[in-house]
Amino acid sequence: MKLKQLITPTLWLTLATLNIQADQPVPAMTDSTAPAPQPAPTIAVPAPESDNLYTMAVKYLRSKKNEAVRAVKTRTKEITTAHKRHKDLPSGRVINILRPDQFYYYLEHAERKMLVVAQFIRSSCHNCPRINPSLQFIADQNIDVVFLNIDTARSIELSQLATQLNVSRYPTFLCFKAGRKVPVFRMFGTDVTTLTAEINRLR
Repeated sequence: MKLKQLITPTLWLTLATLNIQADQPVPAMTDSTAPAPQPAPTIAVPAPESDNLYTMAVKYLRSKKNEAVRAVKTRTKEITTAHKRHKDLPSGRVINILRPDQFYYYLEHAERKMLVVAQFIRSSCHNCPRINPSLQFIADQNIDVVFLNIDTARSIELSQLATQLNVSRYPTFLCFKAGRKVPVFRMFGTDVTTLTAEINRLR
């Protein structure tokens, strides 16, 4: 019997079906226990700000300038108020004290925040004339501070005043504040830098 006679129509259909399935790609074997692949992360890009670096710098400098202007205006107002309340308390120059009652007058009538700097000197002291120009310069730079000059050689009363305040060497500087008769700072010598620093601290 020939080969063609052995192949029935049913067998031909079966062979054709197998041929079609063989031509299809075989799916890859996957591990069911492996985690599913995750999608790539998305990087969020922030939206550009409305103000660039130059604009921010300009705003910052303007704010600092406004703060400085407000500080100067506040300080000027304090000085002006102090001068209006006590027009008889001159400032910006050194006041020579002739009697002890003048000294206590300035202490009692000074503004609560006003600083009084008293310089005790003696005519026989050769270091005292050196400090006078410097003291005048400091007084001109600090118009809201009262500067007093007491020469204890003028009278016995001024010498006794110096003794009461424990002044035994010259020149000696005493700083008073808030109308008090007890000094808040005491310095002996001609160190102008230290004196200026203390005035700025106490004012």
